[in-house]
Amino acid sequence: MNSFRIARLAVSFFLIACITVLIIQFIPEVSAQSGRKPQRPAPGAQSKDKKPEPDPSELRLPSAAETKSTTRTAPTPSSETQAALPADEGVVKVDTTLVSIPVSVLDQSGRYVPFLKPKEFHIYENGVEQEIVEFRAVNTPFHVALLLDTSGSTRFRLEDIQNAAIRFIEQLQPEDRVMVVSFDSGLHLDCGFTGDREVMRQAIRQTKTGGSTRLYDAVDVTLTEQLNQIEGRKAIVLFTDGVDTSSRDTSQTSIRLVEESNVVVYPVKYDTEERTPYYGGRGGTTGSIQIPGWPGAKTPTIGGGTEDYHYAGVYLQKLAEASGGRLHNADTLSDVDRAFARIAEELRHQYLLSYYPSNTAEDGSYRSLKVRVDQPDLIVRARQGYRAKGGPQTSETKKGKRPTLQPRKPKN
Repeated sequence: MNSFRIARLAVSFFLIACITVLIIQFIPEVSAQSGRKPQRPAPGAQSKDKKPEPDPSELRLPSAAETKSTTRTAPTPSSETQAALPADEGVVKVDTTLVSIPVSVLDQSGRYVPFLKPKEFHIYENGVEQEIVEFRAVNTPFHVALLLDTSGSTRFRLEDIQNAAIRFIEQLQPEDRVMVVSFDSGLHLDCGFTGDREVMRQAIRQTKTGGSTRLYDAVDVTLTEQLNQIEGRKAIVLFTDGVDTSSRDTSQTSIRLVEESNVVVYPVKYDTEERTPYYGGRGGTTGSIQIPGWPGAKTPTIGGGTEDYHYAGVYLQKLAEASGGRLHNADTLSDVDRAFARIAEELRHQYLLSYYPSNTAEDGSYRSLKVRVDQPDLIVRARQGYRAKGGPQTSETKKGKRPTLQPRKPKN
């Protein structure tokens, strides 16, 4: 019995000794495992099934040197919406070369075609296709400058002109912005750009009939002082007989400014030839057609005749063609309302395509344009060309202060 108990104790001691040896050998391995930091796999040792999560300590933005491209690329559309800073002498700001083309698309029945996509349009400058970098659809708000000729030669009563202008602004989209300018012997800013219809109506109602006509000056300052500071879709709606009698600018200057701008011009012309004597004016030639105000012209005498009004019509037609707009004739009040209604409808259905010309020379050259759409049997209406910035200056004005808009004080 004692020998059996001794044998059991011996076996127990042997088992305890074995377990102790195993524990002593295992403890260092456990200790080493619990104190070791996790290691990222070496390059090439990643699992093929799952990519490792990036180490937050290594996340960073790319440097300017890494993002700089070695070739000229078209800017993103958002770059056009940033206000351009004044350019240093000798430095060309990319923003200044952006060309914007207002485009209307109609079907064979004359109905405007909405919902076209940017990829469906193609622009060709001097036969070379350009990359469209910005696209504004027909629902993008417009900035419209409403220019009213209130000189003494106006055929209609001032109240009739005001009523027609008010009916026009009421046909625009609620988001559109309108400024009102009236001109006679002075240039009057009746209200700046606003979306408040009541402010527009009050501005139109406060216009007054004046004396001579400074048409060219009105177009000049509206472009250079107002619309050139505005981005996006913009237009001039010009209500006049087209006869200028006292501007410092010339018709050549105003047409060139329109060619250089991204503004579409819609003249609404009424005829005053049989109603009011013509008090002076300035004529000239361009090609085989004479234009009032062009260099080398003879000044018509008081009570000028048919030729003076013919020149006026040609000038307004050239304004429309240079910008991609249309000339509307309005010899009666119903014609005026109809013209304004057609312009408002076109503004509601006009696209705006913008691109940076592949020809970056600022040489003042005239460049032809062609806009096409992929869909067949559609009619595309757009300006036929534009004038690049720069080149020789053609502005010719009389000596004196540059014309400016004078804010009209609102009625109390």
